[in-house]
Amino acid sequence: MDGNIHAKRFVLRVSELVSARTTLAEINTTRLQGLCQSRSTKKPQKSVRIRFEGQAHHPPDIRTLGRYSPTPIYLGPFAQGLEASWIDDPLGIGGLSASGPTAYGDAMQLTNRWVLITGASSGFGAAAAEAFARAGCRLALGARRLDRLAQVTEICRKTGARAEFHELDVSSTASVNAFCQWLQTLTPRVDVLINNAGGAHGLDTVAAGKDEDWEAMVQSNFLGLARVTRAVLPLIPHHQGAIILNIGSIAAHQAYEGGSIYCGVKAAERSITQALRLELNGTGIRVGSLDPGMALTEFSDVRFRGDAARAAQVYRGVEPLVAQDIAETLVWMASRPPHVNIDEIIIKPTDQAAIHKVHRRATV
Repeated sequence: MDGNIHAKRFVLRVSELVSARTTLAEINTTRLQGLCQSRSTKKPQKSVRIRFEGQAHHPPDIRTLGRYSPTPIYLGPFAQGLEASWIDDPLGIGGLSASGPTAYGDAMQLTNRWVLITGASSGFGAAAAEAFARAGCRLALGARRLDRLAQVTEICRKTGARAEFHELDVSSTASVNAFCQWLQTLTPRVDVLINNAGGAHGLDTVAAGKDEDWEAMVQSNFLGLARVTRAVLPLIPHHQGAIILNIGSIAAHQAYEGGSIYCGVKAAERSITQALRLELNGTGIRVGSLDPGMALTEFSDVRFRGDAARAAQVYRGVEPLVAQDIAETLVWMASRPPHVNIDEIIIKPTDQAAIHKVHRRATV
């Protein structure tokens, strides 16, 4: 390790930093403090702004914009190949910048990462499978409808991606456990978990609600998400950019008539997501929720038990979201640099300002 102070530049090579607990405070502290003082002839400069730009798989606290102080900033073994340089800025404050193989803020490469998607036989899940396949990922797909799941898997394979499928009923602990046993014959790790299975059943008021509809929504949207996450968590690596993405709904944010139980379970999904975010803090595992508004999928067909005419009325005169919109957003969330966690996105069609505020064009 060597350091050289020039009139306008300070270079600190850190290629030898391979200790698992090396901190910035241990890196040539005297030289750094001397540099701070040398930048001002009137009085010592109290702090140096620091930005570390390293490989994309760095823990998030490495690639950060902060201030030099005696408080250690953890670098760890990832600092190999970094070079830090003193740079002037327009305000004359200066900064210590470090650059490595990957530029700061670059998207994380998803190639060959394992992606698990529940409810992958149609809608958001099927579109997400194809989108992640096109990003070069390896796919483990689960759903109840094996015929549809096989078709989605074949579409993904045509992109050149590896894609495998297995029956999965998230309402059954035995099915979830069997799926995870099968999964471990494919891979010891899951880099992206997408909890997509769910749906709405009926549009009844609480007074007219049916137990079977309520139980189906609680099992798929709420308990199913918890079951799958519990089973898969041991396979999700720490500090390597892994992410859990849960499909929520704007119904988690605003209730509406006839949606009491659905709104309730989606609010529960949002709370589970927020709790997981807290519980997994410090592991490097990212957690987020994508909450769509009006989207043209089988959602309304399922809600109205195959009544196509009634389902079509939901989207009358509106240009809704489509499944590909959600899929592209999921890929974007998963491919953010590992130090970036997208906690929550609400995504609605332009025509839908709120659940009750929808612009509808005249139709013939």
